Amino acid sequence: MARGYKTGGRQKGTPNRMTSTAKDAFQLAFDELGGVPAMVEWAKGNQEVFYRLYARLIPMQQEISGPEGEPVEVRQYPAIDEWLKQFITEDKTSPDQAQPDERKYQRHTVPRRTETA
Repeated sequence: MARGYKTGGRQKGTPNRMTSTAKDAFQLAFDELGGVPAMVEWAKGNQEVFYRLYARLIPMQQEISGPEGEPVEVRQYPAIDEWLKQFITEDKTSPDQAQPDERKYQRHTVPRRTETA
């Protein structure tokens, strides 16, 4: 095998069959549950959860360049950031925000029993 050259296996860019099958199954279930109108009704009653899930769909980091690799102007909108903060609340049950002493799988010690005569 030549170093740096792919000589076998899946071709670059070929989608994973299991992932696409799972996505298709979720799409079918979504459609059966009422699709977008049903999701909107659910989101109205669960806005905090909806916005938390939606935020996870936004890419965390992207490499973007203009035509011919030139830099792209980046604008920040503080007003939008402030508006979004109203939907974010601290969730103590979320493992992402758990404090070190509140972690689910913390090691617990049990005192030894001593025999008394």
